[in-house]
Amino acid sequence: MGAFEVTQGQYKAITGLAKGPMKDDKLPVTELSWAEARNFCNSLTRREQSKGLLKKDLAYRLPSEAEWEYACKASTTGQTYGQLEKIAWCGSPDKATIHPGGLKEPNAWGLYDMLGNVAEWCQDIQHGDYKGAPSDGSAWLDGKSKSRIVRGGMDNTIKSRCRASHRSGRLASDRHYAIGFRVVLDRTQ
Repeated sequence: MGAFEVTQGQYKAITGLAKGPMKDDKLPVTELSWAEARNFCNSLTRREQSKGLLKKDLAYRLPSEAEWEYACKASTTGQTYGQLEKIAWCGSPDKATIHPGGLKEPNAWGLYDMLGNVAEWCQDIQHGDYKGAPSDGSAWLDGKSKSRIVRGGMDNTIKSRCRASHRSGRLASDRHYAIGFRVVLDRTQ
């Protein structure tokens, strides 16, 4: 899993497009749909494979919801992986601001901004509960919902919801000012 959320600069380098309300290559890319995030992963895979930087049996993708939560907790058992003020941008309901990645402390696995700042798209289709979810940590891709799972919270998320287990769903077509994503490198089947 990427140590940081994908930045505007990285997104622009792969797609040629600028995204986000505040144009700054160091900020997480936002205002993109779930499909645009997934397409970035596919484009990054093709680019790195064509340059010989990535083996053909590897590919970038969005994390599953289960992978995201597991990586967020990083072997901890609590709802956060440290003191919220030290690890997350959240609890500012009056002023939503997106920050460059890496300004807060990482979790034990070196992942930054897993909580707060911008929420992150996951692969999974939204379901109301976990009844029938895959038990192996893979993405839950069946169902009729047009919404996808978003994890991590935003800068203006209230502190009680800025925790590893908080989940929400957004229409896959939404382009929200504070939803971005990070990538996972995985073996292809």
